[in-house]
Amino acid sequence: MIKDLFSLAMRSIFTRKLRSWLTVIGIFIGITAVVALISLGLGLERTIIDQIGQIFGVDTIMIIRQPERPGAAPPLIAIDFDLIHGVEGVAAVATLRSETGFVSKVAEDDAPVRGLLTVVGLSQKMISEFQPFIGEFTLKHGRILTADDTYKAFLGHGVATQLRATIGAVIEIEDQRFEVIGILEPDPEEMRAQAGVFAGQPPVITDETIFIPFALIDELFEEAGAHFFLVKVDEGAQIAQVAEEIGTALTAAGVANAVVMTFEDIQQPISMALRAVQGFLAALAAISLLVGGVGVMNTMYTAVLERTKEIGVMKAVGAKNSHILSLFLIESGLIGLVGGVIGVIIGLLLSTGTAWAVLHFFDIEIMTVISVPLIAGAIFFSFIIGSLAGMLPARRASKLHPIEALRYE
Repeated sequence: MIKDLFSLAMRSIFTRKLRSWLTVIGIFIGITAVVALISLGLGLERTIIDQIGQIFGVDTIMIIRQPERPGAAPPLIAIDFDLIHGVEGVAAVATLRSETGFVSKVAEDDAPVRGLLTVVGLSQKMISEFQPFIGEFTLKHGRILTADDTYKAFLGHGVATQLRATIGAVIEIEDQRFEVIGILEPDPEEMRAQAGVFAGQPPVITDETIFIPFALIDELFEEAGAHFFLVKVDEGAQIAQVAEEIGTALTAAGVANAVVMTFEDIQQPISMALRAVQGFLAALAAISLLVGGVGVMNTMYTAVLERTKEIGVMKAVGAKNSHILSLFLIESGLIGLVGGVIGVIIGLLLSTGTAWAVLHFFDIEIMTVISVPLIAGAIFFSFIIGSLAGMLPARRASKLHPIEALRYE
């Protein structure tokens, strides 16, 4: 019986090809918009999380201090490196701190050069263990800092040019002398450090920055601490457990308002925000699905009117109300199903094309996500929309009296 009903439904659809395809268009436009927007949203979410993972590291823990008010930059937090190293599972601890300091060039022959410049204190582990976080330093001359260096500095190319500094030159930072041991390659645009993304301060640009040992930054600016500390966890250690133990150690040491965050803690709010945007956009796109559903309903009402006599004949030869109801529900459901399949294909092609266009024209890579649950859900939803839209016309058809239907002209 079901096979016969499907056969009758298919024959009816193909008999009215133009009307059926026009109805299908209303469905697949809505499905195309929903699939394309959700697919792009999933790709954007995965891209952002992947980039954060590359910079921050899934095996990294961040320690910051609770801001005094929402939206404010985290205040400085002073932590003993040895305290964190004492926690089981900790492989490395590092930090950096950016300040604006008064810098002058010490020279006998040249006219004095001075000004306010960005000074960054780097711990040695930040250079050796967290390179993805701060970027790779490309040297033009000299070398970068080592663990044994004191009162040494290496400069971004722009700063070196401004100060007319070369290897071995002496500069003064806040009245403290530093020897220049390295100068970086020119790099006016690339952000070598993304600390500002997480720590609430501007990213560090190497071309306009002076780098000194972190241990000296407290001495120069007379306030201990940094805006954040990074902790790398041993391979195989439970990150959540290590983070909890670090929090306990900080509390015991009297470090107030310390916030210990893992990659999951950073990822979650970003994912939630992106999914909320995805849901909002999908809801807007779903409005077109409702329009498509109205189109299906209109088509099915017209079909009922056109086939009134046919319905009377079917009832006269023994068809039950349930058979008529099922026939029209299957027909409307198939219209929705075909629209859903076409919409899914076009939606995925549209999202892939958009990702390519963004990469080609804006040099921003967005991952293409082909989600099986999304595809299955979109097709199933389109079938349900079609069936529900055909419910009232199908019910009307099933309630027709056979004699009145046969008399209908």
